[in-house]
Amino acid sequence: MVKKYLVLSLVLIHVIAVKSQQTSKLFDQGLEKFRTGYYKEAIVDFTNVVERNNQYFEAYYLRGRCYMQLGKPQEALADYNRAIGMKKDYHPALLFRGIYFAQQGENRKAMDDFDAAIKSFPTFTEAYIERAALKERTNNLKEALEDYNMAIQLNNDDKMIFYNRGRINHLLKQYDANISDQDVALRKDSTFGMAYYYRAMSWQESGRLRNAINDYEKAIQYGVDNEDIFKRAGKLAFDLYRFEKAVEYYTPLITKYRTRDPEVHLNRGISHLRLKMYKQAEDDLSRAIVYDKKSAQAFMNRGIANHRLRREASAFRDFRRAIELDPGYFKTYEQRGLIYFELERYDLAVADFDMSISLRPTGDAHYHRGAIRSQRGDNVGACEDLHAARELGHPRATLEFPRLCR
Repeated sequence: MVKKYLVLSLVLIHVIAVKSQQTSKLFDQGLEKFRTGYYKEAIVDFTNVVERNNQYFEAYYLRGRCYMQLGKPQEALADYNRAIGMKKDYHPALLFRGIYFAQQGENRKAMDDFDAAIKSFPTFTEAYIERAALKERTNNLKEALEDYNMAIQLNNDDKMIFYNRGRINHLLKQYDANISDQDVALRKDSTFGMAYYYRAMSWQESGRLRNAINDYEKAIQYGVDNEDIFKRAGKLAFDLYRFEKAVEYYTPLITKYRTRDPEVHLNRGISHLRLKMYKQAEDDLSRAIVYDKKSAQAFMNRGIANHRLRREASAFRDFRRAIELDPGYFKTYEQRGLIYFELERYDLAVADFDMSISLRPTGDAHYHRGAIRSQRGDNVGACEDLHAARELGHPRATLEFPRLCR
């Protein structure tokens, strides 16, 4: 009898072992399908696994991952919960349940899961990264920085960790630290457009403008395409008098993003004006006026464009409107004075230069008023203006003053 029971026991052990081997094989099949992106097929295998062994927590966790990939977050959560219910410190399930909660905006639950995952596995790099991202979203930037520091200690090969730590440093106005982090990211991948983008912003904020414009160009070259980068790059190129580049960067904002920002249209219009593309300038400045009907600067510059297009009535109408909108803007009087000077309407030119100089003296206004005074035989007045123009750095006045005003 004893022999009979022993045989039955051995048979049972053999059956259990075979069943266990089959379950393990099913799990491995599901794992391979999961890794290669066959999520529906993997779910079938993992379901067979848990039907054979409902304590197989790894299968629940991986089935949850498959559900999440297929856009079924509730099913994923249920499986994460099952896995954690069987093994409370199972850090992969804690991590991905935390990611689920973060996506749902349940930040406290997400943070608890990330904390638990790190407590269970203190060298879990991914958990530090996800916790840092959550801290950033909840504006705990210094704590986020600490988590990225820890992630880098654990893994300094991942460009994304340096990139993300750099972003946090930029947000904390630690511009040199961000530049250093993006340097590392770019050494790992010289085509990483977003690293150029964030490095450019820190160059710009810290006043290193030529470095910034070079990095914006690299960022755009390597695929960064959003309104912010074109607006930043366009404004920077404009401020650096790189008008062709300003037009290049502003154009996608207008043609692709359909911006209604009057400054973008104004600056591209002024850039076209400086490039002697007067019709394009007039078009841009007219659009700037549509979006900001009180822009004295847009009216003034459109006045210049209209003058260059030989539309004198429209030009002077624009100058009058600019003065109505902002009587204290010196540039309008100066520019209208220069046009009167070109048209040899000297009395009107002098009146405008007088007003411009009373508001803010410039080399151009003094030089041209001096030229009119010289033509009229007022050598003393002419030399006073040339001296003032020279002091203000006007190049022609610097050359002519010693010759005319000994």
